Amino acid sequence: MRELVYYVAVSLDGYIAGPDGQFDAFLVEGDHMTGINERFPDTIPTDYASALGIDQSGGGFDTVLMRANTYAVGLPEAPSPYRHLDQYVFTHHPMQPVDGVTFTEYVRA
Repeated sequence: MRELVYYVAVSLDGYIAGPDGQFDAFLVEGDHMTGINERFPDTIPTDYASALGIDQSGGGFDTVLMRANTYAVGLPEAPSPYRHLDQYVFTHHPMQPVDGVTFTEYVRA
């Protein structure tokens, strides 16, 4: 059986984003990033890792799951942000096809 790792940025009070979808409270610069980048290089978008010289060949992760709002953060510059991983985007609306990204439509319960 494969190991499932849930890796997500979360605030101390348990939120993944602010009330209006903000994510600016999560610092992506600073001393704490060295350890994160070394241990979890696959969590960095492919182009950023390449620009920083970070090796993503270790294969710690093989898949990334995102909702449409998270995926949209990188648009239009990065339509396939994690090319080194299988990418799945869960959305309520039809999306235009993008190489390397699987869009999965779902209905809210």
